[in-house]
Amino acid sequence: KNWKDGAVKEKITVPTIRINELLNMAASSEMVLMSIDVEGYDMRLLEDIDYTKHKPFIIQVEPSDGFAPGTSAKMIAFLASKGYNLVEKNNCQIYFYLW
Repeated sequence: KNWKDGAVKEKITVPTIRINELLNMAASSEMVLMSIDVEGYDMRLLEDIDYTKHKPFIIQVEPSDGFAPGTSAKMIAFLASKGYNLVEKNNCQIYFYLW
């Protein structure tokens, strides 16, 4: 309930790493599916991935056009430039595959 009104209950600091660092640690030789849902930061995350090292066959993202209008179109164009094809787009998710 409270997250929608922007209320902050407590501020904490947590350690973070970049997406490529995580993918280097977790990815097998061939990643089949990468699902991204980071509450409005999906596009930034997509742009940060090193696609020369990490090329999952399927990418699923949540565009958050409600927070950032036009994000869906940006994601579609960006991933097309990386060789991905649009498979499905609905109100909540966009799916791409590498062909």
